[in-house]
Amino acid sequence: MSNTKRFGQSSAPRVLPSLLLLSILYCCGGTRTITTPPTRSNVSPLHQGPLTDYVPAAGLRWLVVGRPLELTKSQGFMRALGRLIPNQQLAAFASGSGVQLRTLSEGCIAGFDFGTLYLARAGNQTQRVRDRFEARLVSEPLVRSPRAGVWRVTGIIGSTPESLLTVDDNFAAVAVGDPLLVRIVEGFALERFKKTSPALEGAALSTLPRDIQSSPLCYYAPGPFVDDWAGGAEGILARAFALGVAATIDARALLQVHVVISGTFGPNLEDTRARLLKTWDTIQTSPVGHVLRLQETTEPSTINVRDNQATLDVKFPISSLMEGLSVAVSAEVTRIFDRP
Repeated sequence: MSNTKRFGQSSAPRVLPSLLLLSILYCCGGTRTITTPPTRSNVSPLHQGPLTDYVPAAGLRWLVVGRPLELTKSQGFMRALGRLIPNQQLAAFASGSGVQLRTLSEGCIAGFDFGTLYLARAGNQTQRVRDRFEARLVSEPLVRSPRAGVWRVTGIIGSTPESLLTVDDNFAAVAVGDPLLVRIVEGFALERFKKTSPALEGAALSTLPRDIQSSPLCYYAPGPFVDDWAGGAEGILARAFALGVAATIDARALLQVHVVISGTFGPNLEDTRARLLKTWDTIQTSPVGHVLRLQETTEPSTINVRDNQATLDVKFPISSLMEGLSVAVSAEVTRIFDRP
């Protein structure tokens, strides 16, 4: 996990910012060199499934998944979000990228050693997304359509290779870095892969309980955890298969965070519980923990450990966390939204 510091030390609190900054999940936005696709009558149906079905397990370092439209139903969340991302910045982002973040039913970001993959359930915005993307290219776009309704555009934005894939009025995917990432998404969409596992069905992340997928915000990190990561969470990650964090917001505008670590923790389960408790205490009392106001929990944390699973549950006001985030990262957020 060379691109992320270990859980339980200075990067551990980044899990929450990563989740809550899911609203920044899509950076795309356009001229067309057209290759004629086959007619619809001659092609097989496209794969239909959650966006995580199109993210490969191989090479995955981390994954953030969210449902922005569901989050906007929480007035407490929207008020808190406004302190971090003003409405005018969201409007400017929509104008530049072609994506209305608040209307996205689903989106995700996946990190790999060779690039970053963004996916969004864009619906009828896919044509506008493609137009905006091509307009930002500084090179001649390379456009391909392997079948009706599926378009792939590759070019250079700034000095970085980027690729866009749009699939009907369904979803759009952008790869920053290696264009192979959108080719893999395309392969999943066309159901060309028979032996390639998507992210949540890979050997590591499949060990996490499926119920965390029902949360509107999720963060995943597959093992094995080696090098600096192995010492994370007081050494717990050395025996872990995967890490998952699920977050929900209740009617009281409380953020409920559920952390799951799958692995082999027997036979001294009480020792594992003590290490996990110490990890959370360290996070809360760290400089980042103070900035994010993680001490303002509404009730004591809950920790449970079994042979193959350790969990941590905490609750705190979403407004406090957002205020801390605005202090910590508001300048970075502004830069991101200035350029889709």
